[in-house]
Amino acid sequence: MVEATFELAVPKPITSSITKYNYCGDRIAPEAAAIVPDAIVSPDRMDPYKHLKEAIIKRCGESNLTSMIRNLNPTNSTFHNNDQFFVNTSLNSSSYVFLRIDKVRPPLTHPYSGPHLVKSRSVKKFVIDLSSKNVTVTIDRYKPAYKLSKTIHSGVIPKVTLNDLPKEQSRQTDKSDRFKNVRITRYGRHVHFPKRMSVKI
Repeated sequence: MVEATFELAVPKPITSSITKYNYCGDRIAPEAAAIVPDAIVSPDRMDPYKHLKEAIIKRCGESNLTSMIRNLNPTNSTFHNNDQFFVNTSLNSSSYVFLRIDKVRPPLTHPYSGPHLVKSRSVKKFVIDLSSKNVTVTIDRYKPAYKLSKTIHSGVIPKVTLNDLPKEQSRQTDKSDRFKNVRITRYGRHVHFPKRMSVKI
């Protein structure tokens, strides 16, 4: 970066080795000056800048390289075989599961097949009914399948009376009483025609 400053100097580039040496001596970092005191105190008579530059590069480069190598540590061997994956807790109790399809699939196809009946289970493997055959597959390819209840509990359905309706909904019910002339289009939309248009021609 300092050499780029020498090239861009105004009005003309700095080419003298002594001028470059003096410029670097003024702006050298204290850490670098402590590493190369001999090159600063007793500069080379022929080319002091080149001598200073080579000394800084040699000593600073070696010290940085050795410190970087000292900081390198090998990877801890306990992480080489740490393959943990997510296992849904519902797999222990579900009677049906979805099986992930581990092959190249065409576009817009399902990633899972099933639901399949679980015949037996162990810690890592399940035996499922796949096309009327018992197939053993590892647990990481499964997803639990849930069945919806056919009966709806009375606590699930909210009870709404006319007094509980907001004012806007009650106004709409009043309007519906006024518009008795309601037609339903073939697409299922409710259309209200004025009385003057309801007379058939």
